[in-house]
Amino acid sequence: MGYDIKDFFKEKKVTKVVSNKSLEDFTTSTFGADGDIESVEYLDARIKNYNRYIPPIDFDKPEKFARFGSAQKYYEDSIDRIANTYPYDGSLKEKEEWFLACSYLDLYVFNKKYPKSTGYVNFSPSGWGTLAGSISTNNYGTPSKKEYIYFHGGPHIKQVVNDRTHPANKYDESNLRETNLKIDPANGNTVEFWLRKDSFTSSTKTKKEVILDVWTPNHEIGNDSYGRLIVELDQTTAASPFRVSMLSGSTGITNQAIGEGITNSSVADGKWHHYAFTFGLENGSALVEFYIDGSLNSKAKIDISGGSTIKPVTSILVANLGALGMKTTSDGTEVIGSGKLAGSLDEFRYWKSRRTGKQIGRYYNDSVGAGSNSDNSNTDLGIYFKFNEGITNIESLDSTILDYSGRVSNGNFYGYTTSARNTGSAISEFDSSDFERSDPIIYLDHPRVANLRLALAATGSSHDYQNNSALFYSDNHEK
Repeated sequence: MGYDIKDFFKEKKVTKVVSNKSLEDFTTSTFGADGDIESVEYLDARIKNYNRYIPPIDFDKPEKFARFGSAQKYYEDSIDRIANTYPYDGSLKEKEEWFLACSYLDLYVFNKKYPKSTGYVNFSPSGWGTLAGSISTNNYGTPSKKEYIYFHGGPHIKQVVNDRTHPANKYDESNLRETNLKIDPANGNTVEFWLRKDSFTSSTKTKKEVILDVWTPNHEIGNDSYGRLIVELDQTTAASPFRVSMLSGSTGITNQAIGEGITNSSVADGKWHHYAFTFGLENGSALVEFYIDGSLNSKAKIDISGGSTIKPVTSILVANLGALGMKTTSDGTEVIGSGKLAGSLDEFRYWKSRRTGKQIGRYYNDSVGAGSNSDNSNTDLGIYFKFNEGITNIESLDSTILDYSGRVSNGNFYGYTTSARNTGSAISEFDSSDFERSDPIIYLDHPRVANLRLALAATGSSHDYQNNSALFYSDNHEK
């Protein structure tokens, strides 16, 4: 599904009427602290876009706008500008400012022509596979064919993505610009995602399936610098299958059941559901809040083992989606890829803060602003996988999972197959009356982008060779 620039002026499920308020009011605790308005600068740019005059020109017809220049080059440059400069991982403010800088032709091509996509990823799309060896004493099986998305917390050096250069990650502790995967219960963490699960893998293959595993690759279990955060499913109990662990050194919570009124069958019902876990500290205990489809399900205060509090993890952190990254106990036999997930994921977000119920309820079925390396409004967003890149059928591109947070923690899909991606949408499939805003496909090698560029170029070229007024062909060009 595509979208028009006017979509950015539609608020979803907003009933509050605000009058006689300054721009600053929208970032106060009353109007904006829980995420209603990203920033004053965003609102200002949005208003400018709303009031911008757009001339009624039919840009499908080169003769309506290409009087003296080359229509072919106008079209090609417009496609290239969108692909190479659209801030796909920017803040809402940065996107509004990008639209303000667009020519009328750019806006027309973006709104009416340019390919956009939604998407999600599938783990074990052809089945979990066969068990390699035996199930570990911690209930994880290792598949003969491993599948997981691996990503690094950074901070990252300068990177080039799709021929565009992303600057090195800023390091600013005061604004949460440290590792993108920081574990810090004092400030809080939030993990949220959409999950669709048809069934649990046979317990003879694995009893646990991992959704997220964050770990310190350079430190052994129990070491003071060791850290871990795991969100997983355990099918061995009649209670909720969701389990969480959060450790700093040997202190924290391990394999804690989370959720009320949930069963294996309610999780594996073949339907999309949004799940969010917030982690924090309260009166000497760990506090975990659990949300389903935007609503609070349970709030658990959990005794901390091994110490009085869980300290921040400041070591290098890496993560997997869809499988473990390493063993879970000092005597464990698990390896990277154990506990493979069988299911689909969409809109994965890792936050370096404890999100409020209002924020989760407002944005569980909507996208969020990013630009966490360049805009102070969203620096607590650590990782953001939308899976909206489209499918190019070029494995090196399709196996790369773009990070939309703004700090380029892109993932690598190990064990990738063509059935691992889908261009559908959890949000749209969950509620047919709702929709997910699709994102522009930034790969010029994507067939839809490449074909559009060729088609527009051909239209422009045909006009150019019949346009006697074209200065483009004067002097140094022959017609």
